[in-house]
Amino acid sequence: MHIKNLYIRDFGIYRNVNLNNISSEIVVIGGNNRAGKSTLLNLLRYFPYGFSKATDIPPCSVEYGVECEFLDENNKKITAKINGYAKPHIYNESTYEKIGDIYDEVDSFTYKELFTISLDELKNAEGADEKLQAVLLGAGLKDAIFIPKIISQFEKEAEKIGGKNGNPKTKLFKESFNEISEGIVLKDRAINEVTQYNKCEEKLKSVENSIIEFEDQIGTIEDEILLMEILMANYETYKEIEKLTVVMENEQNKKTYDYIEEKKINLEACLNLKDEYSEAIDKYEKAAINFFKGKEFQETKLKVFDMYGKEIRDKELIIAGLTQKIENYRETLKNCKVKKQEILIDIVDVNVDWSDDFTKILEINTEEIPYIELCENVDELKNIENKINDKKTYIEELEEKYTGLRNNSKLDSNFMKYIAIIVVFLILGFIVYNQNKVFGALIGISGIVVTSIYIITSSSHRFNGEDVNSVETELNNKKRELIGLEKTRGNLAEITNNYKHILKLSLDVPSSSIKSYFVLVRNLKNKVLHLKYEVDNMCEMEESINIELENLLKFLLKFNAWIEIESIRRSNKLIENSEYYFSKLEDLSLILCEYEKLSEIKTSKRIIEEKIKNQIKLKVEGEILSKLNETIEECKIYNKYKDEKNKYENLIYRLMHALSMERIKKILLKEDKNIELVDAFNNMVHNYMSVDEVEKNAYKLKAKLEENIEFLNKLKDEKITLKQEIKNLYSSEDIIKAHNKIEKGRHKLKGIAMEYAINRAAEFMLKYLQKDFMDNAEKTILKGTGDFLSNITNGEIKQILAGDDLTKVDFKTIDKNGILKDSSKELSRGTKEQLFLSVRLSRISEIHSKLPIIIDDSLVNFDSRHLYNSIKLINDMSKHNQIFFLTCHPEVIQTIYKINKKAQFFKLEEGNFYLNTANQLINHLSLDT
Repeated sequence: MHIKNLYIRDFGIYRNVNLNNISSEIVVIGGNNRAGKSTLLNLLRYFPYGFSKATDIPPCSVEYGVECEFLDENNKKITAKINGYAKPHIYNESTYEKIGDIYDEVDSFTYKELFTISLDELKNAEGADEKLQAVLLGAGLKDAIFIPKIISQFEKEAEKIGGKNGNPKTKLFKESFNEISEGIVLKDRAINEVTQYNKCEEKLKSVENSIIEFEDQIGTIEDEILLMEILMANYETYKEIEKLTVVMENEQNKKTYDYIEEKKINLEACLNLKDEYSEAIDKYEKAAINFFKGKEFQETKLKVFDMYGKEIRDKELIIAGLTQKIENYRETLKNCKVKKQEILIDIVDVNVDWSDDFTKILEINTEEIPYIELCENVDELKNIENKINDKKTYIEELEEKYTGLRNNSKLDSNFMKYIAIIVVFLILGFIVYNQNKVFGALIGISGIVVTSIYIITSSSHRFNGEDVNSVETELNNKKRELIGLEKTRGNLAEITNNYKHILKLSLDVPSSSIKSYFVLVRNLKNKVLHLKYEVDNMCEMEESINIELENLLKFLLKFNAWIEIESIRRSNKLIENSEYYFSKLEDLSLILCEYEKLSEIKTSKRIIEEKIKNQIKLKVEGEILSKLNETIEECKIYNKYKDEKNKYENLIYRLMHALSMERIKKILLKEDKNIELVDAFNNMVHNYMSVDEVEKNAYKLKAKLEENIEFLNKLKDEKITLKQEIKNLYSSEDIIKAHNKIEKGRHKLKGIAMEYAINRAAEFMLKYLQKDFMDNAEKTILKGTGDFLSNITNGEIKQILAGDDLTKVDFKTIDKNGILKDSSKELSRGTKEQLFLSVRLSRISEIHSKLPIIIDDSLVNFDSRHLYNSIKLINDMSKHNQIFFLTCHPEVIQTIYKINKKAQFFKLEEGNFYLNTANQLINHLSLDT
C-alpha cells in the first residue's frame, strides 16, 4: 500500500496544503530547519491510526483535518479522512465507509518504532523496554524474550520445596526425611546382627550389575578403537573430500561445467580468436579515429552510411537535371514579372483597385455581352435621353403659360370677396376717422386705391381667357409623350445597368463610357489569362523543384553528425539555397569515399566476430569481446572443476572401499540403520578437529580397555566371595518393620521430590531450549539483519547475535576478523546507528504488509561510503515499500539521485510543497546551509 495524494487542511504548520501524484517508490522531501519536516513525520506516523490527545503531535489552528488517498497492492483506491481527535474514516471504491486503522495488519506501536525512522530512534534504542525489543526481534524471537521470566518462576517453586540445592533436610523435604531417618535408626537397632547380610546382598547386586556394565563397555571400547584406527587411516582423505565437496556444491561452477561440456568449447581456440579479434579491433579503431578526424568516435554514427550510401550516389546523378530545371524556373519567373508590370500599367487607366487582385478582372464575364448589341443599346439610350430633355423643356414652357392663364380666371371668381374687403376698409376708415381724422382718411384712401388696381388688372386678363383650354390640352399630350419616352429609357437603362453589373462598374458611370471600358477590360482579361497560364506552369515547376530540394535537404539532415546545415538554410527558400545544398552533397560524397575504405576494414572485423560467435555458440547480439573473455574464464573454471571432480570421485571410491568391511558397517550404522554409510562416517569425523586428536583418543581408549579388563576380572572374583558369605547371614521381622517405615517416608518424599524434580527439569529444559532456540534464531531470523549490516559496512561486520539479556534492546556483533563484541555499546556512534537501522530494515522486509517507510535525517552520521550503501539497500526496498526521505542535507539528496534517477523530489518551504528536480533541491538546500 502506498500514499498517492495528501491534503492537509489543518495540522501544525500546514494549512490547506496539497501533495499530489506521489511516487510509489522513493519520495524525497527537502527543506531547511523549521520548514515542517518533523511535523510531516508526525502526521505520516500517527494519521493511519488516528489523532489522540495522548500522542505527541503539533497543535492545530482550529481543528485537525487531513485527507489521504492510498492505493493498495491491487491498485484499488482507498480514501481516509480525519477531523479532530478521531480514528480515520475509510472509504473504498464502492463508497463503503468504516472507522478504524488504515494499516490494520500492523499495530501503531510497531509502525511507529519500525516504519518511522528518525535519528532519535537510532540513538535511544538501547534504552528502550522489552516491548520495543519484541518488535525489533520480530516473529519467533519475541516469544523467547519471556523465557527467562518463566525459568525464574520454576526456580522459585523448586526453592520453596527443596531449597536452592535440593537438600532433603530443608523446606518441604524435612518432614519426610525425618520419618525416613527414624526408620533407619529403628532398622539399625533391630538388625545390628544382620547388617552384614544386607550389605553383602546389595554389594552382590552391585557387583553383578558392574560385571554386565563393564562387559558392555569393553565391547563398546573395542568397537571405538577399531573406528579410531579406520579414522586415522582415512582422516586426511576425508578432509580432502570435505574441501572438494564445497567446490562440487558450488552451483555457479557446476552450471559453468555443464554448459562448457554441452557446447564442447575449447579454451585454446578461444584464446587464439581473442588475439586475432583484439588485433582486428585495434586496426579498426585506428582507421575509425583517422576517419572521424578529431570528432568523438561513435559506432552508431556510421550506420547512416550503411543505410544511405547508395542513395548518396543516386542524388549526385540528379544534380545536373535539377540545376537546369532551376535555371528554367528563374527565366520563367523573370518573364512573368515583366508581364505583370505591363498589366499593372494598363490597370491604372481602368481600375486602380484591381492592382492588388487580378482575380477581379477574371471574374468579369466579357463573353456574356455581344459587343455590337452593346453599342446599339448605348447609342439608342443616348438618343432617347436627348429627346426626353427636349420634351421636358417644352412642357415646362407650357406649364408656365398655363399657370398665368389660370391665375387670371381666379381673380374673376373672387370679385365679390374683394368688394366685401373694400367695404370693410371704408367702414373701418369711417370709424377711425371719428376718432382720428388723419389716420381714418388714410385707411379709406388705401381701400379706394386697392379697389382701383384690382379692377384695372382683372379687365386686362379677361381678354386672354379663351386660350387656357387649348394650352391645357397641348400640355397633357406632351406629358403622355414624355411618359412613353421615359419608359423606353427605363428599359434601355436596365439593359445598360446589367452591362455595368457584368463589367463590375458603378451605376454612376456614364453609359457612354461602357463601350471603351468594355474593350479595355476585354484586352486586360486576355493578358491576365495568359499571365495566369504562365504562372501556373511556373508554380508547377517550382513545386516540382521544391519537392526535389526538400527531399535532398531531408536526406542531408540525416547526416547532421557529418555535415552542418545552417539553420537559416533550412527555410522555405529552398531554390535560393540550392547551390548550398549541392555543395553539401559534394562534401558528403567525399566523406562516403572515406567511409567505404573504413567499411572494408570493418567487414574483416565482422568475419572474425562470426568465427567467435560460432566458437562460443553465441546466439544473441552483444559485446563480443566481453562475452569471449567471459567464455575464456568459464573454460578455465571448467578445466579446474573437471580436475577437482576426478580427484573427488577417486577419493570417494577409496573411502568407500575402506568402510566396506561388515564389522565397520555394523558399528557405524548401530545407532541409525537408515543413514548412509558415508554420512555416518561424516558424523564421527566432525567430533575431531585433527588427526592428532584421533590418535590421542585411540590411545586413551586402549588404556581404558586394559583397565576395564583388569577390573572385570576382580569383580568376577569378588562375586564368588560374596555369594559364599551371604549363605552364612540371615534376616529378622524387625528389619521388615523398619523397612516399611522407611518405605512410607520414601513414598511421601517421592511425591514432593517429583514436584521438585519437575520444576528443576523444567528449568533445565527451558534453559536448554532457550540456548538451542537462540542458536537457531541467530542462523535464521537474525541472519537477515546481519546481511543488511554487512552490506552497509562492506563486510566489516559479518554477523549479529542476540544479547544475553533478551529483555534489553542490545545485540552482539562479530566482525570480519571473527572478533565478538558483547554489546552494541562497544561500537562507534555511526556503526551503532547502522546496526539499529539494519535491525529495523530487516524486520520491515519480513512483514507481509508493504507499508510506507519514513526516514527523517537518520543517516546524517554516516560517512559517504556507508551512506551510499544504506541508500542503495533502501532503494532496493522501494520496489515493495514506498519510501519518504525527509532531509535538509544536500549530500543525502545527491546520493539518492545518483542511485535512482526516477526518484521524486519536493521542496518543503514554510509548510508548502513544490515539485523540484534533484539539482534544484540540492541548490536550494546548499544556499540555506
